[in-house]
Amino acid sequence: MGFVRPLDGSAIAVELGVTRQAVSNILKRAMKKFYEQVKRMDTTWGPFDCSCAMMRMLGLANNAEEIKKFYNLFPPDVREEIERDALEKHCSKKMKESMLE
Repeated sequence: MGFVRPLDGSAIAVELGVTRQAVSNILKRAMKKFYEQVKRMDTTWGPFDCSCAMMRMLGLANNAEEIKKFYNLFPPDVREEIERDALEKHCSKKMKESMLE
């Protein structure tokens, strides 16, 4: 069995007979539910730790483009929660300063 390229939002929308926006909304709701379940797995994990665990579970490659696409699947409130946690607990002071400029 060979590699199957995942469908983009437009192709999924055509397959399902819905709009691309509907596909995006469904994915954001699903990612939020997945995130909430991962948070329950280990209550000592912060938001950023949970998102890293999710990436490992999904087998995402460690490249910037895939990571960016992954985080864009989250609804804005969850994405902001993860970003805030990453800045507060996982970045050096120098990195925080450059990110907040």
